[in-house]
Amino acid sequence: MALNRGKYKRLPDLYVAGAELTLRDGTVVWMQALNPYEMDEARHDAMVARARMVMALQEQGSDELMKVRAVVVVDGRDAVVNGLVEAKRLEFMIAAGDAIANDPEWKERLDIASRQDEILAREPSDPERKLLDQINIDYVGETNRMVDEDLDRLRREYDAMSDDAITEEYVKFYIERRGTDVALAEHKLTEVWYATRCCEGVQNEDGTWDHGACDGHVLRVFETKAEVRRMPGELVDALSDALDAVNMTVREAKNSDRQGSGSASSPLPSEQGESTPSTPDATPTEPPGSSAPPSPTP
Repeated sequence: MALNRGKYKRLPDLYVAGAELTLRDGTVVWMQALNPYEMDEARHDAMVARARMVMALQEQGSDELMKVRAVVVVDGRDAVVNGLVEAKRLEFMIAAGDAIANDPEWKERLDIASRQDEILAREPSDPERKLLDQINIDYVGETNRMVDEDLDRLRREYDAMSDDAITEEYVKFYIERRGTDVALAEHKLTEVWYATRCCEGVQNEDGTWDHGACDGHVLRVFETKAEVRRMPGELVDALSDALDAVNMTVREAKNSDRQGSGSASSPLPSEQGESTPSTPDATPTEPPGSSAPPSPTP
């Protein structure tokens, strides 16, 4: 019998993750997890958008930066310094968490915290439950202490600067944040463009879906990214949220495969916040170039 490629045609479907999304009018779209190439393209588009914004803002005589400099005059030095300091809080919290995780004196306590799901199922009077509660309290206290020290140090540095130097620090902060906002928006648009696929799925009575007529969900709903850019923000947010849920499911599955049945969970108390991802899932509320300068107080 001659070899036949036919049996392999639907093989990719076994390795594609996605989910159905029903829009307000009943239209169904398929949100497909991006492959590595598509994810790289989203990151690339975000980096290019950020670079363009930063270069535009750094041009001599930028109207937007003139408004930013005016904020320092209108709001006053103290308000600007407070805003600059508070903008570093999350970064310092992440650094504190990393420092504690690498501190040998915390190893035993973090090992106990890694079993928190098991321990929290016990009665509040259980000795290990009480110990875990105290570890969590100590962890939060140590994190706050380290963060407060870093914030105080940074504030002293700003207090020693001249008014002109503070203005330039605020300008740098603004440029960084605007660049990040634009990058986030562009990353989201590219993701939604790649992920939103045409779907002719039919929902069965038991809630499952029949995608036999969907041809593998290879056809994108939006022909170009410009179409996504013109869509209402609420629709883009809905599509992006659905994709986030798909990506979360994929990450959980991968983590489950890596950990196996006998591995421990993350050795961090539940109060500790997660690290900021390289491209957070957030979107500026206004398009690039239309927003007013930010208040120095976050």
